Amino acid sequence: MENKFRYTTLSEEYILPQFATNMPLRLNDGGLFLCQCGDVDVVIDLKQYHIRAGDLVVAFPFSVVQVMRHSVDFVGRLIGVNPIFFSSLIVPNRSSYFLYVKMNPCISLTKGESDKIMQLYEMLRKESQKTSHPHREQIDECILKMIAYEIAAIYLDRKPHIEELPSRRDAIFQKFIFSLYNNYHKYRTLEYYASEQQMTPRYMSSVVRQVSGRSAGQWVSDCVIMNIKRVLQDD
Repeated sequence: MENKFRYTTLSEEYILPQFATNMPLRLNDGGLFLCQCGDVDVVIDLKQYHIRAGDLVVAFPFSVVQVMRHSVDFVGRLIGVNPIFFSSLIVPNRSSYFLYVKMNPCISLTKGESDKIMQLYEMLRKESQKTSHPHREQIDECILKMIAYEIAAIYLDRKPHIEELPSRRDAIFQKFIFSLYNNYHKYRTLEYYASEQQMTPRYMSSVVRQVSGRSAGQWVSDCVIMNIKRVLQDD
């Protein structure tokens, strides 16, 4: 069975070699990160966030992350999960929900919410060390799903109308963005994304502009730029 997660402590010693300052990194896996101490400035898919103690970050697979700076006392907990895990989660209106989380990857937790996530994290860490257990991976996955669903509940509490049915224009935009964030590193033409929804590129661009204030072409261009930055980093 393919391992669906990894976990670690993020600190100054870890973050410097893994996320070189001012260098973008495209994630192959997704990640759940909880900041416990200090603060850090990160750019996720071209948008900058200031993360402080008690803040939670959700990064989907293929997101581009760039660490701009961090305090010397920065410490947090990270769980990395592969795309298979994300696809196994069952939430209402999943594409709409996932899009909302992707567009709002950082949220502040209450102490109770943070403590609960950390309790589950410690449970996952301890249980995963029992390598001789015959159902080790299944137990790990169940605990990880508990963490994911707790985070899903927190997001729903912050944004209850996630489950509302979107308008046709909103639905077109959501499907476009969801596909773009998962495919921009392979498909860079508006024609591809328009064909997915059986519409012309001109009509899709018009709808996307009405909903977001930016054309579909601009969204595609920004994602291509992120990919170019990643390629330059790897060279």
